[in-house]
Amino acid sequence: MEKTQRIIVAVLLGIVAYLILTAIFSVISQPRNMYDMMRFMHGGAYGGFYNTLNLISIVLSVGVGILIYYLIPESKVAERKQDRYRKEDRLKILMRVLSDDEKKALKEIEKEKSITQDSLRFRLGWSKAKISAVVSRLDKARIIQRKREGKTYKVFLRRKR
Repeated sequence: MEKTQRIIVAVLLGIVAYLILTAIFSVISQPRNMYDMMRFMHGGAYGGFYNTLNLISIVLSVGVGILIYYLIPESKVAERKQDRYRKEDRLKILMRVLSDDEKKALKEIEKEKSITQDSLRFRLGWSKAKISAVVSRLDKARIIQRKREGKTYKVFLRRKR
């Protein structure tokens, strides 16, 4: 089950446990004679007794709800989704949201590990303005890092943190 479903089931079973415990305690603690009934009506000893039983019912039902929540197994589907995303490389996930030009540039950078911006421009056959714009966007997105090297930049993938 998903986490939300587990919470809902636990809360519902906690409520059911409260109702059952309240019914049991009310049967057990019935006033035995007229004198007990009069004391209850005027807030005597039985009034505090019923409040205590109500509090015990609430505490026990919350405990039942928490116990049920932890006893219900987590969904295998949710575990598989988490495993799939853990196994996928960060770069592959990013590739889904990048533009085609950014993907091309990133593939070249990934292939070479470290490349100058001029070399990248010649490999892709782009203008200086286009390569500068694409590399700047990737740098701002913190996917790559640029380091000044003479009149050009050395471009490489950012290390994972």
